[in-house]
Amino acid sequence: MPKDQGLFDSAKATVVGVVQGTGAVVGGIAGAVAATVGKVLEGAGDVASKVVDVAVDTTGGAIKGLVETGGDLVGGVADITGGVLKGVAQVGGDVVAAAHGVAHAAVMGAADTGADVAQVALNAVKGMIDAVREVGGDVAGTTKGAVRGALEGAGEISETTMNSVKDVLETGIDGAKDVIDELK
Repeated sequence: MPKDQGLFDSAKATVVGVVQGTGAVVGGIAGAVAATVGKVLEGAGDVASKVVDVAVDTTGGAIKGLVETGGDLVGGVADITGGVLKGVAQVGGDVVAAAHGVAHAAVMGAADTGADVAQVALNAVKGMIDAVREVGGDVAGTTKGAVRGALEGAGEISETTMNSVKDVLETGIDGAKDVIDELK
């Protein structure tokens, strides 16, 4: 359940509008999601206390919008998660903390929609790492936060799901194995 249903619905409508208006899933979503996050956080006053909630609700709403338009969540999640982190970075928010919440939300969104949770987790983490590289942020910290968030979300689903996510992250994300080993 989103903390801010209005933000969730706004992010969903933004993604639906992008996909229906342009048919472009890749690229267009990232910019639209980043703008949504940036606008909400700029008006939030105390950005630090709202970053994770805004990032999580935006991620959930965007995932719902993408799936409702028939978009491929496995293919589009990197744009969603990357766009969310770009929006957080634009207002000087805590990108590492947001990465944790966003990865968790992406995994839970995948489970709710029946998508391949492990592949969504992998692409969500890749999208955030790419976005942070692009804006010049803390790649190692983002990787750590995103991997932890993805694993926590997967663990809430099942042990089998967590093991699948762990396996795909270890082989597909540089530094993920070290993060996973720290959690043992």
